[in-house]
Amino acid sequence: MWARGVRALRRGVLLLPLALTALALLLLPRPPPLTAPSRLPSPPPTRDEPRLQLTEPAEEVERDVGEPSQREWFLRGGERRPRRHDPKAKVFPEDAPGEDRIYEQLMYTLPTDEDIPMKRILLANGLGTWGVSGGRTEFIRNKCPVDRCTLTADTREAATADAILFKDHHTPFNVNRPANQLAPYERWHYHDPRVTDNQLDKNYAANKTKKVAWFVSNCHARNRRLQYARQLAKHISVDIYGACGSRHCPRADPNCLEMLDNDYKFYLAFENSNCRDYITEKFFVNGLQHNVLPIVMGARPAEYAAVAPHNSYIHVEEFAGPEELAAYLHRLDEDDNLYNSYFKWKGTGEFINTYFFCRVCAMVHASARRQRSAHYADVQAWWRAAACTRGDWRAPARDLV
Repeated sequence: MWARGVRALRRGVLLLPLALTALALLLLPRPPPLTAPSRLPSPPPTRDEPRLQLTEPAEEVERDVGEPSQREWFLRGGERRPRRHDPKAKVFPEDAPGEDRIYEQLMYTLPTDEDIPMKRILLANGLGTWGVSGGRTEFIRNKCPVDRCTLTADTREAATADAILFKDHHTPFNVNRPANQLAPYERWHYHDPRVTDNQLDKNYAANKTKKVAWFVSNCHARNRRLQYARQLAKHISVDIYGACGSRHCPRADPNCLEMLDNDYKFYLAFENSNCRDYITEKFFVNGLQHNVLPIVMGARPAEYAAVAPHNSYIHVEEFAGPEELAAYLHRLDEDDNLYNSYFKWKGTGEFINTYFFCRVCAMVHASARRQRSAHYADVQAWWRAAACTRGDWRAPARDLV
C-alpha cells in the first residue's frame, strides 16, 4: 500500500504544473543587474566640514511620523489595514523589477463583495519544519489581510494543492537551498520615509577600546570569509570567537553580545555564502540590534541597501580589499563624529516581521485572480545559475555557481 502511494505521488508531482512549485520561489525579489556598489566610503572631512553634534533634535524641525495607531498593521502599535482591493497591486516580480515588494504584499487585500474561495498550501517538508500548525491557524493568528488559506502537510494533496512550498531542499528537482532563504529574516521600515536620520544624544564610540569582533563556528565557508578576516587582522585588531579563533564565549551567554555594545566598535556580519538576498540574523540581530557597526559580506550591496537602514553598515565590496577596509576602519576609530554618523538611523523606524505566510496567501489569491502563468521552466537552473558566487559580486561571471 505504501509503495503504491509513493508511485502515485510521484506521478502527481510529474503532472503538477511547474508554476505551482515555482510560485513560492517568486516571493524572492529578482535583483536588478549587478552594478557598482550603491555607497562608497565617506570622503575625508575637510577643514570647513560641519561636525556631527551629539545633541537633542532641534525643536524647530517638524517630524511628522504620525500616531503609532495610524501606522500599518505590521508595525508596533499599528492599526491601519488595507481598505480596498487593488487589482494592479505590485506584488509580483514583473510588477516592480528589482524591488522586494514586501510592503505591497502585506497591504494587499481581496474584494469584500465576493465569495472568496479557500486556497490550499502544501508544505512538502512537513509542518514541523516550518514551525506552524495545519489549517487556517497561522493566517487567523497573525490577522493576515488575506486569510482565506489553509496549510497542509499531506503529500497526497500534491496534485490538487494551489501551491507547494519547499524548505531547505526540493527533492523532486534536486535543488538545495540555504535554510530560511525563502523569506527575509527582517526588513527595515521607516516610520516616515522623509525622515531617515536623527541627531544623536549619545556617543556610540565612548569607552570602547576594542576594534573588530566576530563570532563564527563554520571555518570552511565557501565564500572564504575566514581567509578575508585573517587578511583584515593583519592591518587591524580582529578578535575571533568560536571554533575558528582563539577566543571563546558560549552562545548561550548573554555577555557575549553585550561585549558588542560595550567594548567593540565593529562586528563582522559575514554570511557563510555569497548568495542573492541571503541576509540573516548575523546582520540584523548580532549587528544592527547592538550598538556596533556591522561590516557585511554575503548578499549583493544593493540587496543590503533594500532591507537595512540607510548608512547603518559597511559592505566589504566598497573597498578594494582587506587592507583598504582596515584603513577606513582606523579612520573611523580615530573620528568619533564620523563613526557616530553610522548610527543616525536609530529611532527613525523599526524592523518588521515580514509575515511570510500572510504574503504567501495573498500572492496565491492574487496569482489566481490575474490568471498568471509566470513560472521557472527549470527550477534547478534558476537556483544554480547566478544565484551565488564563490568570490565577491565584482568577480567575473565564470565564478558564479
